Amino acid sequence: MKEYPSECLKMSIGAFDVVRCSCYDNYVDAKKLLKIYQIKFKKAHIVTTYKFRFIPVKKDTKPAVKQTPLIFQNSVDIFNGSYDFFKINTSGDEEKMTLFDSMKSKLQNNKDLQLSKIDDSLSLYGLAIDAKYDQYLNRDYLNREYTDYESNIKLKYDFFKNGFMEQKKSNEDTKNKITTTFYQSSSNLEKYTYEEKLSNISSLLPLINFHYFTMLARVTKENLTKNNLLYKLGTIAKYEIQLKEKILQKYINDTDRYKNIINIKVAKAYLLLLPDIETSVLENIETLREYMYTNNSNILLNESEYASLNNESSYFDKVRVNVYLSNRTMDENGWYNTIGIDSHFPLDFSSYRQNEIEKLKKTAINNQTEALKKFLNNTINKLVREFTNYQHQIQDTKEEIEIQNFQLQRYKLLEKDNIASLHLDIHEKIYLLQKSILELKYEISLSKLELLKILLHIEYITNSSDLNLIIKANRCL
Repeated sequence: MKEYPSECLKMSIGAFDVVRCSCYDNYVDAKKLLKIYQIKFKKAHIVTTYKFRFIPVKKDTKPAVKQTPLIFQNSVDIFNGSYDFFKINTSGDEEKMTLFDSMKSKLQNNKDLQLSKIDDSLSLYGLAIDAKYDQYLNRDYLNREYTDYESNIKLKYDFFKNGFMEQKKSNEDTKNKITTTFYQSSSNLEKYTYEEKLSNISSLLPLINFHYFTMLARVTKENLTKNNLLYKLGTIAKYEIQLKEKILQKYINDTDRYKNIINIKVAKAYLLLLPDIETSVLENIETLREYMYTNNSNILLNESEYASLNNESSYFDKVRVNVYLSNRTMDENGWYNTIGIDSHFPLDFSSYRQNEIEKLKKTAINNQTEALKKFLNNTINKLVREFTNYQHQIQDTKEEIEIQNFQLQRYKLLEKDNIASLHLDIHEKIYLLQKSILELKYEISLSKLELLKILLHIEYITNSSDLNLIIKANRCL
């Protein structure tokens, strides 16, 4: 080592031997002295150090005891092996998962009951009794040309209009209307349930914010404690303390604000899924697409409306044909029984025009169904891509957290050894790294919420309330 000026002091700091020549309160004065020293000592530089190292020992006192380096404790573990803020200690809402199933089951049971009553009914529609009785008041028997009274009882059975075929067609129309109403109600129920679940997921955001600002307040409070110690040693300015106090107060206010609005309404099954949702594997997209085409209520509603148009109008809807048995009685003329067929064939062939209109309606429904399927297909493709992208994004952020946490631990070691010769504001760097890791955990938490929303969307368009039908068993990517 070169011979250093007499005003300089040799010091042992941590594991290093260093030379300190003067101590200034501002950088400008130190810079002037540095230029003088650099003429002879090319590697001379300015570092941050403690004033107490330059306090001279009075000759009439005992030799100064070597001071123990200032050790800062880092008690806040912002990583703790967790990459998000979903360490949620809650039982969740059990009813949210069963409410939809219960209401859908009631709709299904009601539809089945109506259909069974139509199928099981023993109808005599078309079977009728006609009764007729005439009594004449004119009793001029000498000049009369008619009977005194006449009665006619007829039992008849209609086949087409007002008969068996009309009833059959009417039953089919009724069944189609029942089914259509069921799918309309189901579609509305699914939509309302989906929107409610999305709304409930929003109740997790204040919880995330609460944990995020709680941790920010802790690391800021710890950093402020360090800064107060450094201020007493004269190494930082008062305004830095004041600024950090304001930041801490903001985080405390944010914590209190979100603490008052935490209200978890999400189903327990979703809460259990959230911690590892980034490792969830969706079912094969072809399976999801097929399940969607088979179960989506809007598609089924269109198909039901299409089926109702298959019951086309026919010329025979206006034709009346019946067979009958009758007994006719006429006073002294006696009685007689008859059997026969009664028919009525109108000269109206307008059913052809009506069927043409029905065909146009069917074409319109077909076009609408195809457009709906195309839209749903594009939607599920987009959702699957977004799900994968968010998972990759979370994985990238996890790796960044690990890198920053590795760097943070090394900085903590440097802070513990109190190596002041390094050109680092080590305490502030630790604080900024802690804030950065917390921000990354916050981003992961929000991304997990987006993953859950995507699962809910897939669940909605495939008309499934069972997550096991759209995701496979959790496994690492």
